[in-house]
Amino acid sequence: IKNINPDLLILDASLPKVNGFSVLKTLREDMGMKDLKIVMLSGFGQEEELENSRGYGVIRYFSKSQSTAGDIAVGIKNILN
Repeated sequence: IKNINPDLLILDASLPKVNGFSVLKTLREDMGMKDLKIVMLSGFGQEEELENSRGYGVIRYFSKSQSTAGDIAVGIKNILN
């Protein structure tokens, strides 16, 4: 992520080998990544996860069960504009 320096990162809360919130915490603790725009995706839609992500400066949170690909695309487009 540091080498690419993206405008925005879409991070899934449920990754195969590591928790997405662990990745989020690591990114935010790195001073070079503190301003990176991050959007979180979750298949669970739990309120606790939403609150955890906001505490780490997540710009937007999408529940996979309640959002379509179009919803996510529009949300990201709005963030980047």
